[in-house]
Amino acid sequence: MGDPANPTLPDDEIKILPTENDEKTNREQANRVHDAQWALETEFNQYAQECATAAIKSFLLINGGSAVAMLGFLATASSEGSKITIDIGPAVCALVSFAMGVMLAGLCAGLSYLFVNTHVAAMHEVERHSSAPYLRTTSKHQGKYDRAELFGQLLVVLGALSLVAFVFGVLQVAGSFEANASKVEIQPTDHTP
Repeated sequence: MGDPANPTLPDDEIKILPTENDEKTNREQANRVHDAQWALETEFNQYAQECATAAIKSFLLINGGSAVAMLGFLATASSEGSKITIDIGPAVCALVSFAMGVMLAGLCAGLSYLFVNTHVAAMHEVERHSSAPYLRTTSKHQGKYDRAELFGQLLVVLGALSLVAFVFGVLQVAGSFEANASKVEIQPTDHTP
């Protein structure tokens, strides 16, 4: 069994108790991990908000600008003395499509808020410990994170649908001109001095 003056224990029975210095080092390491995680999460949220804001502004600008341009064109085409004829059915359909694109962009804004808010709430559910592993997920964290991911996926789908609404509107406008292309009279201008 060995020397009775220096007893040894099997490896599985050896317990090393942390010293005060080890606990202080562990706490310092835990604080560094917690701070790094918080900085990463803050940076991620800021980036996600900036990307969502830029995308939503684009969706609003594309569809809203198209609707305004279409209204202006319809006003010009319907004025007295206009030689432009346009099929009103596809034109109205295009306006409705652009309006749907604006509505979808508005829904994207709401979902963007829910995505970021739920993601931040999920971050707060991560347990922070002073011993490794320093960060531990909980079932609350996972549930909120899953909801945030669902909001993010819906956000992408609604954004894509907003762009589809724009393309559909453009195709409707093009169709209204093609149907009446033979009715548009183009007057040659005389450029002789």
